[in-house]
Amino acid sequence: MAHPSHARRLLRHTRTSASHRLRGPLLSNYGTVRFGENDNAPARTVALQYCRTNPDYQSAPGTDQAYCVLEEPIFDVPIVPPVMGCEVDELLIEGAEVVLVGMGQADAGPGYGQKREAWTTLQRIQDNEALLGGDGIDPCSGDSGGPAYVRAKDGSWRVFGIVSYGPIPCGVGRSEERRVGKECRSRW
Repeated sequence: MAHPSHARRLLRHTRTSASHRLRGPLLSNYGTVRFGENDNAPARTVALQYCRTNPDYQSAPGTDQAYCVLEEPIFDVPIVPPVMGCEVDELLIEGAEVVLVGMGQADAGPGYGQKREAWTTLQRIQDNEALLGGDGIDPCSGDSGGPAYVRAKDGSWRVFGIVSYGPIPCGVGRSEERRVGKECRSRW
């Protein structure tokens, strides 16, 4: 496996996302979680029990996180552990190679729903957000809620953030405009 793809689960019963995807009219779209390579033709769907958004969302940078609890556990999608403890200082360093995964719009090619990945670099951490990329590699509209991964020294992967926003239009190559909330712990 080259990377963990779109497995954005931290536990067998949960799924992470961006808070702004679970607010207002968008909330009605999240009665289920879709698994697979294409969001428009999922391999399977699983019902949700409930979702919670970060209560600090919109009051501080880096707070665009949410989680949903699934009705049933998922055993056939790998769990990717979060960056924790000493790994934060070891792995989340300037220039580290990172992978963003999403199912949003492409700057060229097919539209929403196809799983895509973007390999890029960590520019810096600022205000609890990771600033990523450059050279035309950015998340696009619809990628929000997707995971951001970094490779550990042993070759395994860790999730360190949730895609929140990027430049408009995407693919413009402006560096340091991709934002990923990096908080791995939760008070809520």
